Amino acid sequence: MPGRRQTGVASGGWESECSKDISQKICETSGKHLIDSELRYKIDEANLEKKLRDYNLFDSKIIHFEVGESNPKNIIIWEQTPNHVVQILFMLKEESWTDDEWVTFDKQFLTDLVNSQKWIYKENNDLFGDEFAELFTQEIDLFIAKFCVEVCD
Repeated sequence: MPGRRQTGVASGGWESECSKDISQKICETSGKHLIDSELRYKIDEANLEKKLRDYNLFDSKIIHFEVGESNPKNIIIWEQTPNHVVQILFMLKEESWTDDEWVTFDKQFLTDLVNSQKWIYKENNDLFGDEFAELFTQEIDLFIAKFCVEVCD
């Protein structure tokens, strides 16, 4: 498996190999999406537009930002869109607003963030409702796998 090697460690038996980037260390990951609760993640700014386009979410009505301007304060998100990816990205944008830099997080942080806001989606039956709110936890792994990169401390 390129970018990872089997080790038998408690984190599922896989260890990430890190490469140094100018602004941060980003782990090289393989095409396999193994979400490990011990790993830390960050929004993949370099590929965010492409990945959002792959899901038909990047346009002037749902999510938009100028090329190279995908930091939290420059990204425009129509938060009334009943889509889990949009809502998770919006939550992370709110968490990242003060420093205008995407926060790093682990799966538990993201799960706790989503769970702390489920009531908003349950209350708003016109746009979201109970079923939408309950499906959030199933969407976390997909969001991390498709829209985030591993960050090595």
